[in-house]
Amino acid sequence: MANSKFFTAVGINVLFLLTASSAFALDSQPQNRRCIITQGDGQVNINPDIFRMSARIETRGPILREVFENNRKTAENVMALRDTFKLQAEDIQVSDFRVGREHNHSIKRNSQSYCVTRSVRITAHDRQTVSELIESLLSAGCSEIDSVLPETSTPRKYRDQARSLAVKAAKEKAELMAAEVDAKVGKAIRIQEMPLQFSNRGGPYNNILLIERLNFDSADTPETLGQIKILGTVQVEFELE
Repeated sequence: MANSKFFTAVGINVLFLLTASSAFALDSQPQNRRCIITQGDGQVNINPDIFRMSARIETRGPILREVFENNRKTAENVMALRDTFKLQAEDIQVSDFRVGREHNHSIKRNSQSYCVTRSVRITAHDRQTVSELIESLLSAGCSEIDSVLPETSTPRKYRDQARSLAVKAAKEKAELMAAEVDAKVGKAIRIQEMPLQFSNRGGPYNNILLIERLNFDSADTPETLGQIKILGTVQVEFELE
């Protein structure tokens, strides 16, 4: 019986503490707070200083040994571009070969040939040499240039700039809207960042145009093809005074 009274007393005390704590939490929250939530966007356009190129070496023929040898010689020609363009070892890589069998029923019944393929990865740091490097890859025997992706060596720097511009835009929008209702914007209560958007304008069609445009000085053009665009978006909640 004594134990039952003890647990009852403890239960009442715990209930009292929980009730008091809940009341304190509610009292600590602002009542009837006026606020405004706006979204801001920031955009930074960057001239790339890195170009990552992807190419392929494909050789075909009915005799596997000859096909493989031709592919190997082409790979050596491609690797020789390292000295021509003063590339670092990590800036030009040729993968191991892959061998496939191909059938062609239109020429001769059960006629078959072989295809040996290697992939090539090249990183160029000089924008002025990209066009010439692509031409040299094709002249060396590459079958196709799959992609040319422009990048920046300092992505975080520009992402931070996009975020900063987005926050400023959100505040300016809030101030403009608040002024229309005779209110003033106070301190920020909450900031939420939307996923950053990154665009380097890749794709086969844009790569062709990029190669053409790299031959010209784009300083006087309004937009450079291959330019990197970083978009930052935030939502900010402000108090209204």
